[in-house]
This record gives sequence, C-alpha cells and structure tokens, in this order.
Amino acid sequence: MFNKTQASIAVAAILGAAVAGTATAATLGTGDYTMTIRTTPTLYGIGLADVGCTGTVCSNSSFTFGAFPVATQSNVMADTGGVTVAGFGDATNDSDGNAGVINFSVGVGGVLTFTGGQVDVIQGTAASNFAQDLNTGGWSGTIDVNGKIDFVPTGRLGYTSTPVISGARWNVDDWTGLDTNGVPLPSNGSNTWGSFTTGTTGGFANAGGISSTITGQNLDSTGNAVLVNTGTVGSDWGSFFGGVEYEVWSVDIAPVAAVPVPAAVWLFGSGLVGLVGVARRRKNA
Repeated sequence: MFNKTQASIAVAAILGAAVAGTATAATLGTGDYTMTIRTTPTLYGIGLADVGCTGTVCSNSSFTFGAFPVATQSNVMADTGGVTVAGFGDATNDSDGNAGVINFSVGVGGVLTFTGGQVDVIQGTAASNFAQDLNTGGWSGTIDVNGKIDFVPTGRLGYTSTPVISGARWNVDDWTGLDTNGVPLPSNGSNTWGSFTTGTTGGFANAGGISSTITGQNLDSTGNAVLVNTGTVGSDWGSFFGGVEYEVWSVDIAPVAAVPVPAAVWLFGSGLVGLVGVARRRKNA
C-alpha cells in the first residue's frame, strides 16, 4: 500500500505528465527524508572521473574549481570511509557505497529543515584532502511542486590537508577582483553563502573570464535529483581566493522508514486487553 509520501510523489508524477508530457516530475510530502550523495562514476578502462556534464548541465557528483567540471579536471566524490581531515569525513570503514548522507525534513509549504549528516573526504584536490563540517543547523531551503530544490548551506566550513586550511568558510563568495581590462568586479555573492539548486546557477565570470553557469535536475519520480552549487572561492582560502568552484551532488532522496513495532509488543498489548476483560467479567459476577 502507498503511504502519504509515496502517494504525493505519484500524484506529482501524474501532474508532471499532464503538463510537460513526461512522468519525471516529483515532489515530497511532509515527513523525514535522507539525501544520499552518489559517488562519481569513472570512464570505463580509463579511470578518469566522468561527471556527466553536457554543456552547462551535469548529472553525476563531482567537485572542482578553476574550470568547468570535465573528466580530466574533476575530483572524485568517492566512498572514502575511514579518511578524515581535522576529524571531519567518514570516520568508519563501513564502505556504505555513497559519498555522503544528509538528513532533512519537509514541512508545510515545502519548507526544508536540515537535521544533520556528513560528506566523505574528497581526495586529490589542489589542496590534497578536502573535508567539510556541514553544520546543518543553519541550513534552510524549499522544494516546490515541480520538484525544484533550493537550499543555502549557511555555516558550512572546509578543511584541507596540504596546505593545512582549518575551519574556512566554504563557498562564501566575496571575490572583488579585476576584469581583463583591470576594472574592479563587484562582489558576486555580496559576502553571502552560496546556495545549492536543482535549477541553473551562476551566470558570471571571474577575472580570468571563467564562466560559472551550471544546471542541475529537479527531483524525479525515482527519487533522484542533481544539486549544483557554484561561485568564486572566498578570501578565507588564501591563494585559492578568486577561483571558480563547482559542486555537483547527484542524490537519491527517500523517506525515512518508520521503525516497526516488534510483534512481541503487539502480543503483550493484546494480552493486557484480555486480562482487563477477564477482570471486568469477574467484577460484574
């Protein structure tokens, strides 16, 4: 049988088919969910990360900065259990098959509230290992009737191993460099935290002329979405300051399963009801 969440997804899929001619659109009903970040696939026989980018659209998880994410320039988001930086990452060797898990709930009006999670350490970056303190207590966002997800990871911090960067604000866009003619560029993000979206984000170029535009994918009827986040690396990051960064999270979203009540509890309850009935009959006699 369908639960309320499954029913709402099914209804949204039907509506999507009626409006757009497809059955891919989906949304989420109120309740608790997990967002599992898929690992980055690799090109068969080559070993290079395949981030699935076509033009300004990406479909697979990746992390990169300095250029548009392509196979030879992206850092793999892998299942790196046991690898940590400054205590952040996946401290266990559970090999859970994903690059991270984030927990959230959906309230009335599609308001998203984030309740915790972690992302595995990303290895092989320009600063070696990169870890994140998600600090999800400050995150906020929404999902609409078309499955479009937007949220701001306020308070997210980054850590690297070489050079050692500790607790730097990640994706706070306060770049105020010069364009190719030496003219000062405005701050692209007005010193605010960059947001994740399943739509299109970016649309600017930094002083090096590198475009930031990238597009994700709204939640579909299978529970998959692609969240994208781009901006210029903030001033907390020393020599990396001013570079364009990209994050692509291909995620699977599923409702948190209700904890089943053990059969023994039901038997115990029915036994109590029976005893009460016996006691009442004795009293009436």
